[in-house]
Amino acid sequence: MGDRLRWANQRRLEFAGYDSDICLGRLLPAVLAQHGRTGPEGTDLGVPLTQVELSGLIGAKESTAQKILRDLSARGLVRTGHRRVTVTDLPGLAAFADLGPPPSDEGQA
Repeated sequence: MGDRLRWANQRRLEFAGYDSDICLGRLLPAVLAQHGRTGPEGTDLGVPLTQVELSGLIGAKESTAQKILRDLSARGLVRTGHRRVTVTDLPGLAAFADLGPPPSDEGQA
């Protein structure tokens, strides 16, 4: 439980200064990196998080998280279900969240 609290606090520190939609857009890849499971529709978060829990992780109201998830879904970046979020377009989500491209191996010896 202590690890979860530290992780959540770290996320909040990283998100300072960002709007809620960007915060959620940055949170989802972080969860995927730790728990994600690739499937036919995309990459599932791997943990059953409610919208209340997602909103708490970004320091927003539940209604805000619901609105953001609807927007991300309308953009084709995620799919949602009961306690389930699947990222269908990780590069698109990274661009939305201003995460930049993943580091390349080019030029390394």
